[in-house]
Amino acid sequence: DVGGCYITREVIDAVVGTPLGDRIETLGEAGEARDWYETKIFPEALLAAARGFPRLTELHIPQGSTMDGPQFYEQLKRAAPQLRSLHIWDCSTTAACVAAACDMRLERLHLDRLYDHGDRHILDGIINSEASQTLEALDLRFISEEVGFELVVRAADVLRVVRACPRLKRLSWWVVDDGEYDEADRRVLDPDHETYQAIRELLVSRGGIDDWPDSAFDYKRWCH
Repeated sequence: DVGGCYITREVIDAVVGTPLGDRIETLGEAGEARDWYETKIFPEALLAAARGFPRLTELHIPQGSTMDGPQFYEQLKRAAPQLRSLHIWDCSTTAACVAAACDMRLERLHLDRLYDHGDRHILDGIINSEASQTLEALDLRFISEEVGFELVVRAADVLRVVRACPRLKRLSWWVVDDGEYDEADRRVLDPDHETYQAIRELLVSRGGIDDWPDSAFDYKRWCH
């Protein structure tokens, strides 16, 4: 847990080659949600860890950290071909960044709060990638906001991703929008129920669990 920490390359270099460095499998977890804003890990530190920690398979990029665009992920692929799980909270992340990140054999991808540049092109970067053939779990959490009262990323777009990833069996999709709210029923009125059902059925057919808390399709939606 590096929550609230300021991680430079010098910090990583001090750990590389030690018994601790040789045991590290996960880097970047920041604990409490509030710590994600205060945690800063420099791109060169993450790349040094990718090169120097031989057992590293899971990498987290906190919201307080900013990478150097698609070229960072291109370098990451070369530095850590063994990486299997990538969690991105960096608000500066673009569709090109996601496409570059997915040029790896990832088994899990977590995209969270990509408000600055989030749009459906991010999903295209997943669909047309090497990771589409290896992903087993995908988290899409608040990756875009509404435009003209319509979701930038819609249920049909998400279904395209599920169909393009034959090994995917767990999907988490959380959105905030200006959908119509039924005060009596205390829920958002949603016209895409059949599409959600198609997503869920496809994930379950691949071995996903259709039961809480490990539901194959974890869908949450809030109104402003």
